[in-house]
Amino acid sequence: MGKGYLLITLKEFPNNCYVLLDEEFRSALFKTAWKKCGSREKFAKKLGVSETTMASWRRGRNSAHRPQFCSIQNLKVISAYLKQEQPKQFSMEEMQKHVMAYRAPAGRLWVCNPQVPVQDSVELRGVVTHLICDGSAPQTPQRTSRYASTSKTSIEEFISKLTTFGDILRNGNEPLHVQQEKGLTKGKKNKYVVGIPKVIPSILGQYFGISFGTFESRLPSQFFEGKRVLLASVVRAFLIDEGNIRDNRIYFTSANKRLLQDLKRICTLLEYSCGKLEKKTRTYSFCILTKSFLKAYADIIQLGKLPIPEKQKRLELGVRLVTQEKDLSKLNEGILTHLHQRPMTNVELSLSLGISAMTIWGRLKKLEKENKVLRKNGRVGKGGAIVYFCPC
Repeated sequence: MGKGYLLITLKEFPNNCYVLLDEEFRSALFKTAWKKCGSREKFAKKLGVSETTMASWRRGRNSAHRPQFCSIQNLKVISAYLKQEQPKQFSMEEMQKHVMAYRAPAGRLWVCNPQVPVQDSVELRGVVTHLICDGSAPQTPQRTSRYASTSKTSIEEFISKLTTFGDILRNGNEPLHVQQEKGLTKGKKNKYVVGIPKVIPSILGQYFGISFGTFESRLPSQFFEGKRVLLASVVRAFLIDEGNIRDNRIYFTSANKRLLQDLKRICTLLEYSCGKLEKKTRTYSFCILTKSFLKAYADIIQLGKLPIPEKQKRLELGVRLVTQEKDLSKLNEGILTHLHQRPMTNVELSLSLGISAMTIWGRLKKLEKENKVLRKNGRVGKGGAIVYFCPC
């Protein structure tokens, strides 16, 4: 699906990214460098490494017969050293054609069969946005990078987006798998996580000049350019992590005001009519207004249904609320019929009856005054929705 013109080449990877080159190119690279310098020993001394390390780079294996990666920093030095005699054969541009895998220093998660250079795409923009919203990308050695969600299918979709970099494999063999955390999140839902190679946010952070911190993160300036589908991919990813649909409006919330301003700018580029960015108690919020709901829906759905079924249902309900007139003459009867079956929130009733949650809420208030419905003690999660039921 949509591709852009942005390319992240091997030369632009961080110096502490470690690369494994294919056998033929790797052999020619080091043999040529040794010959020019006079010997393997002399070239090792020139780079400030041991002769054993140099030999392991050449073999692509260490003394324990495990793959031996070489840092981008050293590969740049070697490429520059051979530039005068071999200006193209061992250039970084040529070298990137021969990368078998890359990883962070001592990283167990490798990017194998990599797509180098990394090209702008809906997947790339989705990965960046997800890492900003619900990801964790600390650069401290002991901390892992990961993406978390209360939806397992969101994690699975995120994993599929990572293929824009290559095949993500643990120690070059085991594929990524979704893990379930022991802790609970708001609403007492299970939390799912997936670890990702630290080298990926490292590459993205350096290239785009961004941080993935909660309060420091910003959308890359390059994300304000490109085809419509590329812009829409950012909105869709943000909706998955930090958005919700209330009747026929789409809301986005974040504690990071400037990040929301960036998102609103993209919405403006997509010609959505949006509400004002408002400050809540600890967060900020804005919405895509009803008049632009169908336009936003069309942009989002062309990239695929939302991986969170409940949000997808609300999105589809929003379309019906905008396009179809509703007969409300038997609404009270419908509410009571559903509540006789089981206790429900006004949002659940809204989805079941195809009527806006605001309209349902108004009817519930009246039915409550008439003692035809009651509220259950407690709510769905901390600060969550009220649950109603019929007393008889």
